[in-house]
Amino acid sequence: MTNLDSLRKQLTHLTDDAILEVNPDDLTEEAKAVYDEELASRNLTWPSTETADESIVAAGFPDPADGDLVHIATFQTFAEARFAVTLLRQEEIPVWIAGATKPGMAMIDPNAPIDLVTHAEHLEAAQLLLSSEISDEELARLAEEAGEA
Repeated sequence: MTNLDSLRKQLTHLTDDAILEVNPDDLTEEAKAVYDEELASRNLTWPSTETADESIVAAGFPDPADGDLVHIATFQTFAEARFAVTLLRQEEIPVWIAGATKPGMAMIDPNAPIDLVTHAEHLEAAQLLLSSEISDEELARLAEEAGEA
């Protein structure tokens, strides 16, 4: 069995989310073609290949004069963090990935939890929003927006 055949077989066992967490820029052309086939068979498309800085930290960077940043929540996947960022930004709550608060390439370990931070005066509103129940329609809309971010 060739490496590509093995990859094809492994992909059939992965969830949609697991496949979409792979950065296509990290794949060889041959492996990307295998991923593309699997995505097409599931009616999926690659999410945006923006870096974390571009998609999550796009609102700009905090000004140190605005005060210290505080921890909002920890997420286990980039997709969950991106969804939370979209939700918070819709309510005009400033949010950043911990450690990615300066311009430049954010290095994020895809297997490590992702911490989100904000200014102290927004903490209570952010935590309340993230812990609130939302309708299925709103959840679907937010998930779609997060996928486009």
